[in-house]
Amino acid sequence: MSINNDKDRWTPWVKFAWILAFLACAAGFFLIVTVGFIDVPRVSGYGTERQASPFVWALAISQSIGAIMLAVLFSMLNAIYQNTCGHPVNVPVTQKTEGVTSTQQVDGKALMVAKVAPGSPVQSVLSVGCVVTAVNDVPVSSLEGIGTLIQKRPNKIEFQDSSGEKMTKWMHLKPGQPLEIEGEAVPLTG
Repeated sequence: MSINNDKDRWTPWVKFAWILAFLACAAGFFLIVTVGFIDVPRVSGYGTERQASPFVWALAISQSIGAIMLAVLFSMLNAIYQNTCGHPVNVPVTQKTEGVTSTQQVDGKALMVAKVAPGSPVQSVLSVGCVVTAVNDVPVSSLEGIGTLIQKRPNKIEFQDSSGEKMTKWMHLKPGQPLEIEGEAVPLTG
């Protein structure tokens, strides 16, 4: 079993981005305090009055906002990366249904459908001679294997029809619902 445990790979870069954002905000504040105001001659001609410099204020505020947005973007990307790390790769899938655990391994076999009872929930998709290769991206080679992989959400059924064409269908099935089909394990071809 190999698991990618490198979840914190980008965390130092996120910290660096937030430090830059903090420094950019401090520099913007410093710019506004030091050169953010200019002395303008009064209209009456006597003395000067202090006014805000729009250019300096715009520069300082946009610099701060840009740096904060960059840090937020880095944080979001890091969170997405961390959420996608740590999932097992090339490991047999174990499904637990009503206290029964069934482990499906890739054994080079699939399930050939020998009989589909009238009224079966899969009657519109599977027919005699179809070879079911996977359910919800997990290889199957037995009826029990199919039954343990059915979930409440739409189920992905991968199979070859009787002419050998590979097909994928999505079906709403209920966990524990009898599929009312019969079949046998056969070697997986093509």
